[in-house]
Amino acid sequence: MKDLSKRSETSLEKIDKLKNFIAIRRREITAYRAKLRAMKDIGMIEEEQKKVLNEAQDKAEEVLGAEAELGKILAVPSKSEKATSSAKGTRSLPANITKKQSYETQKICNNWPIVEDYMEESRAMEQIATHTGAIKEINIKFRPKTPPMIKGKFDVIYADPPWDYDFSATDSRRIDFHYPSMKLENIENLKLPDSKNAVLFLWATAPKLQEALKVIIAWGYEYKTHAIWDKEITGMGYWFRGQHELLLVSTKGKGVPPEATNRFSSIIREKRGKHSRKPERAYEILETMFPEQKKIELFATKRRPGWIFWGIPK
Repeated sequence: MKDLSKRSETSLEKIDKLKNFIAIRRREITAYRAKLRAMKDIGMIEEEQKKVLNEAQDKAEEVLGAEAELGKILAVPSKSEKATSSAKGTRSLPANITKKQSYETQKICNNWPIVEDYMEESRAMEQIATHTGAIKEINIKFRPKTPPMIKGKFDVIYADPPWDYDFSATDSRRIDFHYPSMKLENIENLKLPDSKNAVLFLWATAPKLQEALKVIIAWGYEYKTHAIWDKEITGMGYWFRGQHELLLVSTKGKGVPPEATNRFSSIIREKRGKHSRKPERAYEILETMFPEQKKIELFATKRRPGWIFWGIPK
């Protein structure tokens, strides 16, 4: 981890310098990625591609080093921050630093050996290290064990698995779940506390549709239909800018649909709120559809009367 700042510089000057350095390097890395794609498309010799890849990897590692240095500086509040903090009772970050940036750069700094291993592994796999990848590796190292599944037999299973995303092209697309992400095989291997005749409601984003269908089969269910959550806010995306998620409906045994009077539109319109929190309307719909059945939510993020929950994060 190289020290890119000078001793005579103030904390704010060092922060600005590091932020500019990181921004410039990231743009350079984006250009290198485009160059590598072009070289591959035209069939450029591997030695030339390798040379460009090595240059991109060097710059990517410089970015992570600068982020670690930034985290080190942010970990120690300046005199002005201390004064503001004592007045307000909470620490005030520099105006150009978000809480998320402060938290993640400090995380990289405090876990630098893990980041070094990640960078070395990325080189070995001929990949370019990213901020997202470093944070993900740190999270994996401290990932808590999956708690024991609740015993019992439930008629309605409502699940929002922490799908494992791999957005390596840029650092702009990140999925921050309340739970550490899980590999597909680990989700498939979960033993559900379901009854012989159960209904499963499984959340999935469009990129994870294929994996979600595999999970449905692995859990012993048969896909029936799905609803769409219109978030009313357009997000990011590689093909289309996402504005919806899917709620897949599947049955096991003699799981039957609700009474005709308790059926709803397949479009749930509710503005997206805090990340990974699903719409309140979904609970209301399921409770009306199946008022008497025993219900459990897997990977719950909050408690709700009438439901049993598994895995609420602390």
